[in-house]
Amino acid sequence: MIIAQFVNLVGLGFVTAEVFDGLGRHMYYLQPNQRRRFQIIGWLDWMQTFIAIMFTKISICLFLTRIKNDRSNKGFMYTLITANVLVTAVICFLFLGMCRPVHAYWDVGVDGKCFSTHQVEAMVAAQGAFSVLSDLILATTPLLFLRHLQTSRRTKLLLCILMAAGYITAGCSLVRTVLSDRVLNPNITWAILTNAAWRAAEVNLGIVCANAPIARPLYLYYKGRLRAI
Repeated sequence: MIIAQFVNLVGLGFVTAEVFDGLGRHMYYLQPNQRRRFQIIGWLDWMQTFIAIMFTKISICLFLTRIKNDRSNKGFMYTLITANVLVTAVICFLFLGMCRPVHAYWDVGVDGKCFSTHQVEAMVAAQGAFSVLSDLILATTPLLFLRHLQTSRRTKLLLCILMAAGYITAGCSLVRTVLSDRVLNPNITWAILTNAAWRAAEVNLGIVCANAPIARPLYLYYKGRLRAI
């Protein structure tokens, strides 16, 4: 989870740079060097989003293996981790090879061969569909076995609510995927703004869902330490 948060902070830096280079503004107001930087940073920002989502889901999977420590659950979670890693690796590899040479993606006039905008949209949509599916699985799975957990009803209820928050993350991912066609808009600095907002919500809500279950143990730990002073 520390890695996911670090990657997310890198993404915050990318978004900040994108704002300075035109995110939320119309393309015709931008200078050529701003458009070029926006293309470079936006390209990097998409990949860091996929990587941050991957590490967040890995953290949640590992947490769920600790709640139900049996062979079948571990096998299922490790399979889901493997699928997340493979999907993210493939998507990032495709993004890295989006143009040949790579700088043809942001350097106007360079003679290169690039994926079409429809192919880029398809890649983003495919990753988004997998993200929605994995979010739904991670939100539903705990609800199936928490009822057998040997703990108080209050703790079970809190855990169910926290895990069910994954449905909100899945909703953000779904909206982000539906808005993936914004990459086709020539006025991309303006059109992509809504998509960027939903991407940020998806990543940050996922991190909150992954960290929330350990909030109470940390609170009780530090509460005991403070009383001992």
